Amino acid sequence: MASQQDRDNANAIVTVVDKSGQVHIKHELLKNIPVDIPLDERALARAGTSRGCTLNMGNYESVKIDAWLTIPCHLGQVDAAYEYAADWAESRVREEVGKVRSGK
Repeated sequence: MASQQDRDNANAIVTVVDKSGQVHIKHELLKNIPVDIPLDERALARAGTSRGCTLNMGNYESVKIDAWLTIPCHLGQVDAAYEYAADWAESRVREEVGKVRSGK
């Protein structure tokens, strides 16, 4: 079983491709993951998902936003890990959409 420090140091990535085609990569530390992250690769399952959207910025320009998260977990915790990953990815895409629309 992973220690609390291992659970607190899990990372995720969000990418935003702006209208000029430049890719912005954001790393984020995850907090309060509801599953035990196994340290033993033999007992490992993975649950994850991605969310994304493309915003039309007008004048034939767009911004693509993607967030994805994969969580290592035990087989009995796949549903909880997937639910966490789906909620996390959805909220990050919404957050980035808000930033793009507000010009931040």
